Amino acid sequence: MTILHIYDESNSMAAHYVAMLNAQFSLPNSPFSIFNSQFSVATNAVTFKMMFDEQHPDIIHLHGKAPFALPQGIRLVVTPHGEYSGPLGLAALLSKEQLTAKSQQPFVVIARSQMEHDALIEQYPRVETILNPIITRTTTPEVCARQMLLVYQRVMCSNVLQLMDDDTRHTLALIMGAAVAGDARWVAQKPSHWEEDEKSLSLLYLYAEYENLLPLLEEGLRLLSIDTNPSRRENIKGYLPEGYKKPQPIEGCDIISLLDDVKSNGPTLLRLTEIARALRADSLDEQQLLQRLDDHNMRSFFASILQLLSEQVCLTEGFMPCPPADNRETQQLRRILELHGCII
Repeated sequence: MTILHIYDESNSMAAHYVAMLNAQFSLPNSPFSIFNSQFSVATNAVTFKMMFDEQHPDIIHLHGKAPFALPQGIRLVVTPHGEYSGPLGLAALLSKEQLTAKSQQPFVVIARSQMEHDALIEQYPRVETILNPIITRTTTPEVCARQMLLVYQRVMCSNVLQLMDDDTRHTLALIMGAAVAGDARWVAQKPSHWEEDEKSLSLLYLYAEYENLLPLLEEGLRLLSIDTNPSRRENIKGYLPEGYKKPQPIEGCDIISLLDDVKSNGPTLLRLTEIARALRADSLDEQQLLQRLDDHNMRSFFASILQLLSEQVCLTEGFMPCPPADNRETQQLRRILELHGCII
């Protein structure tokens, strides 16, 4: 895990604080060394760009007001160090352009006291309180570093789908396909090197937990002969959107009802697996289904869902009552599925 700290070079408090954190993580025989974390500092745009391009940091940790523009799409943690002003909140730290860009919203804001927490929580939904040992004796540098590491880990357990590489996403589709079919022979062979990738397995378990897919994941892993050692599960929980609720299975519903749910609530991988299973049922009358789809004016929507099923659960055309469609509606559904459970 690579963390790049940024702050204005004139901000002595931020400089002292970051030095304190890095000293804790760099101590010989430090309990933090097992996490193999790397920390760097940039106080100007030139240094930041060089480090950003070379290190590809997992997290950008901003201390105080941003001294230069930040790129979009980063995992941003913000510690204001008191540099906010009442109703302005984070606007005192980030530019208007950065605040209005959804991909630039902080994953979490860190308060240095309960008073600061109470002020920030009115502006932002995810605020953690980590006391600053530089300004209070009620904590220690070691405790502060331990709490900060936990925040970093939670950030790296958030928006899990975006952390998966192409091989892991492909393997997820194979796993779901095998579980839905009840037989690994219906899907392609998994990448030969993949089962040794502990990080990818942890991401799969996290994603499956958030999306209520653990039974399907473990059944698919078993069918594909991938070791399902429970120790590989990640115990740290990431950040989720406010009011997030895990998708719940719908028992005893036909395909039309499942499609209605997707139309109303958006696609989830759980719902797609349920549709795929319904399409595999021996009792399915495809011509009758198509007639009902036409009666409900849903055939075009169904064709888009079929495209997602081919991508997400490896459903083959032999189980598709009509051809799939990759059109604008499909792209929109794909985007909603991609962002489900994301906090930004």
